[in-house]
Amino acid sequence: MGHDGDVIEWGFVLVLAAVAMGAVAQRVTGMGFALLAVPFLVLAVGPVQGVVLTNWCGVMSSGVNLVGVRRDVQWRRIALITSAAVLGSIPGALLIMVIPLNWLGIVVGSLTLLALLVSLRSPAGSRADSRGLRASIGFASGFMGVTAGVSGPPMVIYRKATDWPMRAFASSVQFHFMIVGITAVTLKWGEWPAYSIWHWVGLVLALALGSFAGSRVAPMVPNRTALRLVMIIAFAGTLMTIGRAAYNLLVGG
Repeated sequence: MGHDGDVIEWGFVLVLAAVAMGAVAQRVTGMGFALLAVPFLVLAVGPVQGVVLTNWCGVMSSGVNLVGVRRDVQWRRIALITSAAVLGSIPGALLIMVIPLNWLGIVVGSLTLLALLVSLRSPAGSRADSRGLRASIGFASGFMGVTAGVSGPPMVIYRKATDWPMRAFASSVQFHFMIVGITAVTLKWGEWPAYSIWHWVGLVLALALGSFAGSRVAPMVPNRTALRLVMIIAFAGTLMTIGRAAYNLLVGG
């Protein structure tokens, strides 16, 4: 586990709680895992490995959820978006090699925040769905996932612009987040936290428990409430991206 084992073990208890809560949010709204889990994972294993661990847990969380909601997934719609996201991750990965990651996080996060604000003021269904729009949103999602660590906000913008029904959206993005997460992990291969097999077992159990609890909670959440939660999560994730990058710059990270 590294140095200061007692602190890390207590930190891991918080990690398990955060992972379980993130899985609940992911099951209810379709997203939000990274927003809830990443602060605790970064605290436990450091900034680089914490983000990679978040990617891994996000992949597992989306995969577990996908099994339960697969009948509601609109496969043809999400396939094009996700394929474009994989393509969008490539220039993102190349860009972080030449531009400092924190500056890139501020720029990308700020542009996304502006797009979210525009989306907030636009009526639902303001854009007709098209293959071009799907490809553009997917590309942006993959690009932001690699450069800023969050791929959800562009999907939220697309959901509102096309008035994608909440249930189909929350189900379909599980596949999207799983593939985007696998892509991000592949591009960051080797940056794994030094966890034992028992730590990984604990993470899987926390994810399964959170997903199960979320499946019980989801039917109790009104559609309008779920839509508001999705928008709140998108804004919070974007602001967290900007704030984390700005903090790193201030402290010289």
